[in-house]
Amino acid sequence: MLLPAPRGPITDRLRGELARPPHLFDPPPDEAYGDEEDLHLALFVCYELHYQGFDGVDDRWEWHPSVLALRERLERCFEAELARLVPRPPAPAPEEVPRALAALVAADQGPSLSAYLRTRADLGRFAEFVVHRSVYQLKEADPHTWGIPRLLGRSKAALVEIQADEYGGGVPERMHAEMFRATMRALGLDDSYGAYLDSVPGATLAVSNVMSLFGLHRRHRGALLGHLAAFEMTSSTPNRRYSQGLRRLGGDAAARRYFEEHVQADAVHEQIAAHDMCGAFAAEHPGLTGDILFGAACALALDRIFAERLLGRWRAGRSSLLRPLASLSEARPGRPPQDLLGSPLGTPLRSPPPQRLAQSQAGRPAPRPPEPEAESEPVPAPPIDYVLPLRWQDDSDLAELTGYLRRLSRHARIVVVDGSPSPLFERHARLWREIAEHLRPDDDVDVANGKVAGVLTGMRRARNEHVIIADDDVRYEIAALGRVSALLKNADLVRPQNHFHPLPWHARWDSARTLLNRGLGADYPGTFGVRRSFFARMGGYDGDVLFENLELIRTVRAHGGREVCPLDLYVRRLPPGTRRFWSQRVRQAYDDLAQPARMAVFLAVLPAVGAALRRRRPALVAAGAAAVAGLAEIGRRRAGGRRVFPATTPLFAPVWVLERATCSWAALTARVLFGGVPYAGRRLRVAAHSTRRLRRRATGPGPPHASP
Repeated sequence: MLLPAPRGPITDRLRGELARPPHLFDPPPDEAYGDEEDLHLALFVCYELHYQGFDGVDDRWEWHPSVLALRERLERCFEAELARLVPRPPAPAPEEVPRALAALVAADQGPSLSAYLRTRADLGRFAEFVVHRSVYQLKEADPHTWGIPRLLGRSKAALVEIQADEYGGGVPERMHAEMFRATMRALGLDDSYGAYLDSVPGATLAVSNVMSLFGLHRRHRGALLGHLAAFEMTSSTPNRRYSQGLRRLGGDAAARRYFEEHVQADAVHEQIAAHDMCGAFAAEHPGLTGDILFGAACALALDRIFAERLLGRWRAGRSSLLRPLASLSEARPGRPPQDLLGSPLGTPLRSPPPQRLAQSQAGRPAPRPPEPEAESEPVPAPPIDYVLPLRWQDDSDLAELTGYLRRLSRHARIVVVDGSPSPLFERHARLWREIAEHLRPDDDVDVANGKVAGVLTGMRRARNEHVIIADDDVRYEIAALGRVSALLKNADLVRPQNHFHPLPWHARWDSARTLLNRGLGADYPGTFGVRRSFFARMGGYDGDVLFENLELIRTVRAHGGREVCPLDLYVRRLPPGTRRFWSQRVRQAYDDLAQPARMAVFLAVLPAVGAALRRRRPALVAAGAAAVAGLAEIGRRRAGGRRVFPATTPLFAPVWVLERATCSWAALTARVLFGGVPYAGRRLRVAAHSTRRLRRRATGPGPPHASP
């Protein structure tokens, strides 16, 4: 590999020094370190001396003190940028590390590059993606291998197990780097090591540099393992999509082999990495659990920036490379290819080998693209406020929520109204001061329902006309933010559709309620879009109720507001823990007291089932269960619901109805005997007020609650 062309004063100086025999030289002055492209290329060159090196560069430069001094200066800049980009997550207990890693990965909602490549990219853009990845993939696993001599026991054995697979188990052609070379050749690309170093931007180099940074420093060994864990835990699904995208473009089995190998291998590796490697290392080094999560967060953040850059350039009709492929290889004859957006790539590729991708051009129609998945390519969201009422008793999910808020802050102004105890509130304030307005509920908002107190306070601080109100377990994608804002142009209240992901058994159980609501009309989500001016005109809504979401909906209706319920506007929601799920059963059943007809139906279920069984007519019970499951299936099929609700979910509907029927009697007992259900140290009697009563209030002399 040749030394790359300089991109600024640092790489210009470094290139000149490395072309000579080893000698002492001083690092460039401080003012030279401000350009990202120059910095990351210089750091990559310094690191590459530890790998394959450069043609014509003396190997003695690898550990030369002048190079190490320059590298240390570059690393300080890089680490400062990582600290700014990725706040260090709170250190979990050692036994919680695998779960914390899973939560961190699940919370990541960066743009889906793999979804774009699967369904929309043309061959030229897919080739550009492969060029970017070649910078690391042609030395795949090497940076993480630096960690092996730094470990002992179970964590070392687990890392060796993963790396052995990466290196093909001793079979050269099964090495993952060699498989990637085969993919490059199938695309007509130069598969020599470092061939495209001059073509890739600093964002691509940073993805590789962070691995070397962690690998070459013993102090970063925890971050190195966390990085590898995140890498493996986010690999299987994207690689399946890459393979599907390449198949759509005509790629044969040899071209897709690299991606398909990772679908299977990384599904296994993610378990080894999270539990056997990181879990064991955390037990051996309990003081380094925060480093593990920091390394994982860095991997996710840099991959997100990488994806945003590629998608942004492609959507603008431009090449994502510094030197487009057309200037590097023979142009394909004829008109430049166009992607499914209709914009020409402008950087055509030379024709691939005839026995491979060219087979798709031999007079047969192109393969039909697969159906798009639930996540779509994000679109920029217009200005919008995001109000998050919060009251936590522990911070077990703080790292995951912080990561979500940081991503969200790029697209919305965030207001967090935090009623948590003081130690937690202060920790939140430190973590979120740069990404959100963080405050306590206003003292004059004296309502029983803490969530409503947070909403009323947050709406006072909102600045944009369009506002999203969301529970702390709601996770928006950027496209959904934009759609809510678009709907608010002609509506006063937007009711999105929540769905649980991931889906443990109790989330499927509770999803049956959602499907039944969809089958009969619309669900009651944990998030709304509202117009700030309309919310102010109606004076907010009553906070001395249990079913605050229904209270808000009815208050909007009572004031003549326009409500829309887009059943296909899906917004992900994290499932509660099992203990919280069970604790909510009676409280959620109490909500039905605000809907007397619905409550009457549930109260009648157990007597009806008992009567049928006493009369030895179980067929009636079975028919009722089938009807309930059928109604849930109708809800699942509405508005593309099959994308987010698994086929097994309607089967939980009869069980959910029996649960609700039982808990409805408990809720009625709580109302009659105890005057309501306990809530945050108080007892709430009213589930929600009727629309008729709220209309009378709306025409009264003033608002019955704290005004926003």
